[in-house]
Amino acid sequence: DASIGGRVVLDMASLRSVQKGRRRLFIEMEQAEAGVWRETDHWNWALAQEKATDGTWSRPHLPTISIASLMALYNGLGDHNVHLELPAVSLLEAVEVVGDKLVQSGELPAEALPQLVAALSSRDAVGGGDAADESALAPDANEEAALLLLSHVDFLDKPLMSFVRLKTCLDLGAEGKTPVRYLFFHFGPRGQAAASEKVGKALAGILLDEDFISASLAASSSRHFPRVLPCQLDCMTVVPHSHMRGHETANGGGSGGDRATDDSSPGSGGPLRRAAQSFGRGLGRAEASAERRLEEGGGAMAAAARAQLDRLSQSRAGRATARRVSQVSYATAQRKRWAGRHLPLQKTASCFLRVVHFLQRYSIPLLLGIVVALPWATFAPDSYEYWVGADSHKEHFMPFGKSADLFEHPVTLHFLVNDVFMCFFFGLAMKEVTESVLPGGSLNPPKKAMSSLVGTIGGVAGPIGVYMGLVAVQWAAGSFEGYEMEPIDDASADGHRRMLASTNATLVPVTLSDLMYGWGVPTATDISIAWMVAMRVFPLRHPAIDYLLLLAVADDFIGLIIIALAYPDPLHPTQWSWATGLFGVFAVCLFLRVCMRKVACVQKWYVYVALGGVFSWIVLLNARLHPALALAFVVPFMPADGHHAALHAFEHAIKAPVDLGMFFFTLANAGIDLKGGVGGLTFSVLLALALGKVIGIAGFAYLAHRFGVARLPGSMRVTDLLMVGIIAAVGLTVALFISGEAFTDEALAGEAKMGSLLSIFMGAIALALGQLPHFKTLAACPPPKKGVAFSDIDMLVEDQDQDDLLLAVTSSLQRSMLLRKAFLAGDRYFSDHPKLRKASSLEPVHEASDAEQRL
Repeated sequence: DASIGGRVVLDMASLRSVQKGRRRLFIEMEQAEAGVWRETDHWNWALAQEKATDGTWSRPHLPTISIASLMALYNGLGDHNVHLELPAVSLLEAVEVVGDKLVQSGELPAEALPQLVAALSSRDAVGGGDAADESALAPDANEEAALLLLSHVDFLDKPLMSFVRLKTCLDLGAEGKTPVRYLFFHFGPRGQAAASEKVGKALAGILLDEDFISASLAASSSRHFPRVLPCQLDCMTVVPHSHMRGHETANGGGSGGDRATDDSSPGSGGPLRRAAQSFGRGLGRAEASAERRLEEGGGAMAAAARAQLDRLSQSRAGRATARRVSQVSYATAQRKRWAGRHLPLQKTASCFLRVVHFLQRYSIPLLLGIVVALPWATFAPDSYEYWVGADSHKEHFMPFGKSADLFEHPVTLHFLVNDVFMCFFFGLAMKEVTESVLPGGSLNPPKKAMSSLVGTIGGVAGPIGVYMGLVAVQWAAGSFEGYEMEPIDDASADGHRRMLASTNATLVPVTLSDLMYGWGVPTATDISIAWMVAMRVFPLRHPAIDYLLLLAVADDFIGLIIIALAYPDPLHPTQWSWATGLFGVFAVCLFLRVCMRKVACVQKWYVYVALGGVFSWIVLLNARLHPALALAFVVPFMPADGHHAALHAFEHAIKAPVDLGMFFFTLANAGIDLKGGVGGLTFSVLLALALGKVIGIAGFAYLAHRFGVARLPGSMRVTDLLMVGIIAAVGLTVALFISGEAFTDEALAGEAKMGSLLSIFMGAIALALGQLPHFKTLAACPPPKKGVAFSDIDMLVEDQDQDDLLLAVTSSLQRSMLLRKAFLAGDRYFSDHPKLRKASSLEPVHEASDAEQRL
């Protein structure tokens, strides 16, 4: 250790000489209350555990440090209470030496010394000794320990502390008979027990740091050791809570080192680590460039280089801070050892969750169902019909027995998928709508989402108009001549509401009204596919992503209304007497929300589903409305205040099962005979989606923006709007569902479903267009408009909303930081980035004053 200019400089060579095996400690804290000692906490593997009064340990978690307690350590430790290489052979001898030193310094009255010795001499081996400890943080056989002893007494008016590094490790009864290298004593008044405990935990958190242990072992005297703590504090950074995007790592959850090394996962250490490494490399390049100019140049250039080196030398603390951030965010060797030793099941579970997330992210189950259903229905139609078909006149597999039925509806796999499972799918869609209309949501206030809502109207009206126009043109051209369909069989009045086609061999000609009845098929947008494609086409945080998601949610909400009102039972009209039962559903949900809001066990999502959802399903089924909409009337009543509220817990609980279960939906609804599944309706549905969505969304939104009715987000362009329309043309899920509702004839339904399936290629087209230079150069935070000065507040408020202003300011700050980095790195930076050389106005520095002014 050395002191240069009032600054502490550690001897790094002595740090490197410390054996790596000695850079980790098992830390145990014991507290005495009324003369009774009890182990309360311990730390190991960079994790902490607390011991309850019944002897059980808490789950391992990352330790925390109180800043106030850290400052108490900083101000409390000095030459008078730090003992290094103390040659004590017992705890009592160490206590006597510590007490004498405190008396000599005047901190401890001489008459209180016997009481202090008596308080510590009463300590027994409470740490476990030879007994096996079941704690997950139990020490290894060759570890050393730090023992923190906290005593709350009546004979002191202010807290006292002392730190000891023993010359020879002692067996002081720590867990597993771990030899103790460090001792820490803290004596405090009985009324300050909580503050004393925080000081002990602060020291334990510091002792977990391998660099601090190395520095403390390298300290040669008690005069040098207190300087280690300021060096540690100089390298520590408090990260604001708003910067921690995920809390999994903070509370010790997740998969340990594996999660922290995943740069793409939210809340992972990757971005922080990359930022710290980039910051260090940038400073290194800048120093090298300045030193080169100092050696080669002279006069003003040398003065400028010397001034730059001075500034960079002052940034060494910043470089140490970046290194400390990297250490905080990166999984240390201790964490990796902990994960490899204690978390094999969690690592397996994490691997499984990553697989599930991958399947959800790319809608693999939904697409896999299509891949299986198409060849199955084409080459083995009888087998497909038996297992997942919907024809009521044919035999089907019934998982609950041949006689199983619900309200006279046979319980087939098709019935379970379309009428039961899809309740949760539409429940999730309604959840998105509900969140949108809540305070702070994308639909609240309505002006905030007016442009997207106008685009939604165009995205529904456009496909309807194109579909009807194409069907009418094809009908006039005779494309549907010879089309016949199975008539509705009145004898099937008691059958399933969508299984009404007759087995009579006599077919009837298709009418124009029969074909027009499919107008609702191309109105929907598949949310999952649209989100997946948008994330590949647009950069992160681009406003077009939120614009598209809001449009898709509103689009599917309109789809729910279309299903409920436009496609009732062809033979049985809506039973409004049963439909009034929905008011009973509202009453039940309102009772749960208002009258039972203080009963915690009732405010769960499954209570709403079990009471309101089942009631709603029965009412809709008997009212001849589609029962898949049952949860759409229940979800809006679920509490939404708080992260763990029922509305959010509902999504967290069923999102993965629904996403994975979409395999069975497409398996049961996408089974089309490829030999005869393409016809006039196929092209009508496909072109209605491809043309109607693009024209409707882009046309309506642009006209509304042009005439000032609803302005687009400031950074969205017409090309972005066209891309949103192309992505929204993927109908798939809801379009398949409506196809089965609109056409009772199997052949017509097959053609409509084929058009819905082919719409998935619109997503492929969007991905291909996303590779064009225009979309490859999009920025997440686009630059501000030319000619807009930030001081011109009136113009900004008039022409741009708050989001646009935020994007513009962020872009300006990012550009300022980029230019500063370019200046620090010198010409070498611009030689690697010719585009920046051309775009930047920075010139080589020739004078010191000019350099200072530019920085």
